[in-house]
Amino acid sequence: MKKVLSLILAFVLVFALSASAFALKSPGGTEYSEVIINQTNTGSNSQVAQKVPVVDGDKIKIEPGKSETLEFEGWKFYKDADKTPAVEGTDYEVVEVKLENGATAVAGVDYTIEAGGIKAVGGKYLTVVIKPLSDKLVVSSAFEGVDIEINEPTVTPPPTSDPTADTSVVVLAVLVAVIVAAGAALVASKKALN
Repeated sequence: MKKVLSLILAFVLVFALSASAFALKSPGGTEYSEVIINQTNTGSNSQVAQKVPVVDGDKIKIEPGKSETLEFEGWKFYKDADKTPAVEGTDYEVVEVKLENGATAVAGVDYTIEAGGIKAVGGKYLTVVIKPLSDKLVVSSAFEGVDIEINEPTVTPPPTSDPTADTSVVVLAVLVAVIVAAGAALVASKKALN
């Protein structure tokens, strides 16, 4: 009777220890803000829009498209596709502005911050790093004489984690549970014989 009871206890222990190892992760983990990047890259009003998910609190680097004939005017920030101007500090935060050669741009010399955007001085191409503070932010490059139209964006999927990384932890947990349970069953069966 003691042997049967110790074996039942060992199986219960194995299943109890492995139950949490097979639990799924909560689906509400990482939250994303949606940023639409609208590139005006030619003089013929052709525009390329891309919807990019950004992990809340992260930054995004945006580089302008190039034009052979038009002067780059800067960046425009909108709260939504209806082109309501975004407010710095409420809808986005400018983290860094760089020149085409990678050097840090100087405020007042290379660019000025205006309501709803960054204006390039002298047509200098500016790469911006921003932190979105609201969802559905639209960032659009601006070129001289080109009207900004927000087109239906293509979607870039959010980054995914490697599912095999969690599998090794589960296998290790089950292996440890089996070894502990087998040891407990062996000790219990030796005590039962005495």
